[in-house]
Amino acid sequence: RRVENMAAVQEEKKQDDKLKEIELKNKDGKSSVIINPFGGTVTSWIVEDEQQLFVSSKAILDRSKAIRGGIPLVYPQFGPGKMKQHGFARVSLWNIDKQENNLVVLSLTE
Repeated sequence: RRVENMAAVQEEKKQDDKLKEIELKNKDGKSSVIINPFGGTVTSWIVEDEQQLFVSSKAILDRSKAIRGGIPLVYPQFGPGKMKQHGFARVSLWNIDKQENNLVVLSLTE
């Protein structure tokens, strides 16, 4: 997953001692994106200080099930089928391969 047009400020923040998330902010700090390595899910997208995404208050962030809300990475299937609902990508731990000013590259580790 590639996140562009975000500048210099990069942070890893710890959420409730569960999973480290990647946060990218633009220079003025009014726009940002947060990516959770579990499922490669975008859990926050703020533009001009306004949240663009919904993440359920019932979302479980301990890797026991897919994150409820945000922008999930659904692969290789959508909906029910031969594998878990919506495939394995959204319940897999993604590795941070590269992180620069305006770019994050994730790959599957499991």
